[in-house]
Amino acid sequence: MKPSIEFLGHIFSAEGFKPCPSKLQEICEMPTPTCTSEVRSLLGMMNFCGAHFIPDYATLTYELRRLTQKNTAFKWTEKHDEALGILKSKLKNHITLCYFNPNKDTQVYVDASPVKISAILTQTDEEKPQIVQIASRSLTETEQRYSQTEREALAVTWACEHFHIYLFGAPRFTVYTDHKPLVSLFGSPKIQLPARIERWVMRTQAYNMAINYKPGKENPPDYMSRHPNKSTKPSSREQKIAEEYVNHLAYKSIPKAMTLENIRVRNTQRQNTRGSNHSH
Repeated sequence: MKPSIEFLGHIFSAEGFKPCPSKLQEICEMPTPTCTSEVRSLLGMMNFCGAHFIPDYATLTYELRRLTQKNTAFKWTEKHDEALGILKSKLKNHITLCYFNPNKDTQVYVDASPVKISAILTQTDEEKPQIVQIASRSLTETEQRYSQTEREALAVTWACEHFHIYLFGAPRFTVYTDHKPLVSLFGSPKIQLPARIERWVMRTQAYNMAINYKPGKENPPDYMSRHPNKSTKPSSREQKIAEEYVNHLAYKSIPKAMTLENIRVRNTQRQNTRGSNHSH
C-alpha cells in the first residue's frame, strides 16, 4: 500500500495532508507580478495551496490584496516585495495539519486585530496540541470600525461557524480568547448585551462550547505566526478537500434511513398504483 497519495494538488498520508511540493515550488519560483491580473493569479494559487497552512494568512496577504481592489492603480513597491517574500518563506515552512478525530479533546483559539480575524482548530493528543485547521479573513470596512470587544466577539462566532462541520453536534469543546471580557459576555445569560454582540452570542448557542481566557503571549495564532513549524512529516490541506473528507466519513458512519434503491422501488410502486387507479 502506498504511504501517501497526491490528490488535487495535495499529498495525503496516515499522518495528515500537505500541499504538493511541486505546486509550492511553482509558486515560489513565480516572478514578481507586473499587473493586477498577475497579482490575482498569484493570490489564487496561494489561496488554494497555502491559505489553510499559514497562520495569519489574511494579514500577510493584506498589501497584495489591496492591489486588486477596484479603482486602485497598480504600483509594486518594496512593501509588496517584502510581503511576497514572507509568504513564500511561510509556504516553504508550512504548518502540518492533522485529521480531525471526534474522540479527542477539541480547542478553538481565536484572535482579532483591526484588520482581520483568525482562528485555529486544535485537538489534544497525549497532552500535545495538534493543528487540524487554520483560518483567517479580512474585516470589511464596516467591521474595521467595530470596537475591539466587538471584533473579538465576531471572531468567536465566525470561528464556530467556519469550523461548523467539526464542531456542530460534537462533544463539549473549549474556545480560548485573549480578550477577557468575552468570558462573561458569552458565559453569563444575565448580562445585558449590545444588540450586535447579542446576535453573535445567540448564533453560538447551537454549539456545546465553553469559553476561557488565555493571555495573548500564550495564544497559538500569535505564537505560530512567529514560530513556523519546520516539520517535514506529511501534513494537511485546503478547506474544501477537508470538508469533503469529513463529510465522506460522516456519510459512511451514519446508518441510512433510505437508499437510492428504496426510492426507486417506491417510485415504481407509486407509478403502478397510479396506473391501476386510472384503469379503473
